[in-house]
Amino acid sequence: ECKEVIETLFQGKQTHLTGHPTLYIYDECQTADTSSRAKKILIATSFYDPQEIEWIQALLQSFDASEMQVIVKPHPFYADAYNSLLHDLNGHLLLSAAEKLEPFVAQADVVITDHSQVGKDAH
Repeated sequence: ECKEVIETLFQGKQTHLTGHPTLYIYDECQTADTSSRAKKILIATSFYDPQEIEWIQALLQSFDASEMQVIVKPHPFYADAYNSLLHDLNGHLLLSAAEKLEPFVAQADVVITDHSQVGKDAH
């Protein structure tokens, strides 16, 4: 009887999110543009690390965006602090603080954060 219920509810290969309710937003979100073949590194900042902007700048300079694109999402409280990165983007992305993060988490190959709910969602 249990096997019949499972086969009826979960036909074929499908993703079924279980656990924390906030995860269900990823099942419904529209993913961002994936036409690029570049791997995606999403950095969800917190401004907790005093060296954060420096190591992000180094990362932006280390990767060719056509192969490894860095996407920086500033914490809304500290978004202005990241404006200095605008000069070093070279094909990488600096998202606005108001932009929805979920589509970028859904398409990211790696998510880097130190103090964000995104870290819990992305694992």
